[in-house]
Amino acid sequence: MRRRTRSATAPASRAYALSVCWYLLLRLKRGEIWQSYLQLGVDLLLITWAINRTGGVDSYLSSLYFLLIVVAGILLEKRGAFLAGEYARVYDEIVAVKEACGETHLKVILETGELETYDNVRRASVLAMAAGADFIKTSTGKVQPASTLPVTLVMLEAIRDFHAQTGRMVGMKPAGGIKTSKQAISYLTTLYETLGPAWMTPEYFRFGASSLLNDVLMQIRKERTGRYSGGDYFTLD
Repeated sequence: MRRRTRSATAPASRAYALSVCWYLLLRLKRGEIWQSYLQLGVDLLLITWAINRTGGVDSYLSSLYFLLIVVAGILLEKRGAFLAGEYARVYDEIVAVKEACGETHLKVILETGELETYDNVRRASVLAMAAGADFIKTSTGKVQPASTLPVTLVMLEAIRDFHAQTGRMVGMKPAGGIKTSKQAISYLTTLYETLGPAWMTPEYFRFGASSLLNDVLMQIRKERTGRYSGGDYFTLD
């Protein structure tokens, strides 16, 4: 008896349909941002890669990536709602997510490069913390400007004032654009002067900057050997 095989194009077709449908949904939402166009192309390429590497749309990794697409789309939509002044709606969404998280820590990414003003950055920070965020993060790193020192200061000051009012410590993660050890020192100095030593731990402050690692490694080697090495001596991953 001849064995029936699954069409290789069927999983890809369903994956493409999922991404395109979500993209079209985003276009209908108020507050659409131009990055959704770029995101569509990235989704299609990465879905194709996931299917080819994992063997089908039903695999664990493919399913995980589809979930990430949906989560990313929700983030885009809620940022649009925030910019439209629908603060209660965004607050309720974060509260619902926090309830679903249970004891797991919740990190809220503000994507500050899209918030336009420092007032909006502070407002979004306070809203996220009041709704239950355990960590607030500047950005995904995909939108420019990503993390900047002034934006980080605004968020740190919001954390300081929130702690003074509630007694609850909230963590902070600047991400994107932090590439050198000297830049990192500037952020750590700002953190120390704004929030003090209690926040100088990985539990409450982290860098989201993968490219920073190479520079840190080069600085360590320089201290050990007395000379700098080139970037080619370290991984680019």
